[in-house]
This record gives sequence, structure tokens and C-alpha cells, in this order.
Amino acid sequence: NEYFIYGLCCGLALVNGAVGPQFFSHPVVDYILSGNVNSVKCSVESIPSKATRSKLEEIDSITDAKEFEDKVVTYFGNTLQEMGYTKPVVFPNKKEFLRTATIIPLYFNTKYL
Repeated sequence: NEYFIYGLCCGLALVNGAVGPQFFSHPVVDYILSGNVNSVKCSVESIPSKATRSKLEEIDSITDAKEFEDKVVTYFGNTLQEMGYTKPVVFPNKKEFLRTATIIPLYFNTKYL
């Protein structure tokens, strides 16, 4: 009920002329407005957690296929499927992996990262 109550308070504030909540990141607002995760514009820089952002920046900068696979397995281990990434961890899928890894912490819990 906490999210319902919070939403109700935000709605009442808006109806009474207050500024809307300012703590949502741009990708979260994109999702709320569109209702479609495919239309969300996100990037590694949009991750609020410094530790998570650092790991993803490191993975993003890798140019060697073996190093990429090793780092992803090291950082994410058995949580790949839980975070919604079901494809093989191979270098050609790097962009798709990073997109999945940047969307998940924005909408759910960052425990995967």
C-alpha cells in the first residue's frame, strides 16, 4: 500500500498546484509516460548508483570479447536470468546486455548489480 499512498499524495499535490515529483530519473519518466519499456531512452550514465554505474562503464569500455564475457559473469553471475537477460553472454550482444542492465535498476531493485 505504500506506493498507492505515495501515488495518491503525489496526485493530490499536483491537483493542488504543486510541482510534480522531481526525484524520478528521465528513463523512469519515459516509461511512466509511454507505458512501453522499448521506448525508454536510457544509458549507463542514467544509473543513480555510483557502484553500479562504475561496473557498467567498465563493461561498456571493454573491446575484447573474452574479457567482456569474463567481467559480465564475474559481476552478474547467476543473476543474469533474474535481471531479464536470457541471451548468451557474448561480445556481439554487448549493446543489448547493457540496455537490459541499465533498464532493470531503474524499474526494480539494484541487487543484481
